[in-house]
Amino acid sequence: MNIISMAIKRPMAVVAGVLMIVVLGLAAMRTIPIQLTPDVARPVLAVYTYWRGVAPVEVEREITNKIEQELAGIEGLELISSQSQLGRSRIVLEFNVEQNMERPEA
Repeated sequence: MNIISMAIKRPMAVVAGVLMIVVLGLAAMRTIPIQLTPDVARPVLAVYTYWRGVAPVEVEREITNKIEQELAGIEGLELISSQSQLGRSRIVLEFNVEQNMERPEA
């Protein structure tokens, strides 16, 4: 008797087998530790500036844009994101995972 004809004659057995495989897979997924993926944190640097009482447009034009232009040439930089609010600015720099964030000794 081949497997296809047996599956057609006994559909409940097929459903029970599939459910057993799913339940055992979920149990294994919860209990087996994941060791193949290392815990990698992307190096991030944040620059905060404050200028009291200034509108967000002024902060962006006078501070954020100028700092972004200066920081854009840093080696290993992948992404620059910024946010200008009333009287303050935040610029976040994300670097390559391989980037050494330690300051070189002079």
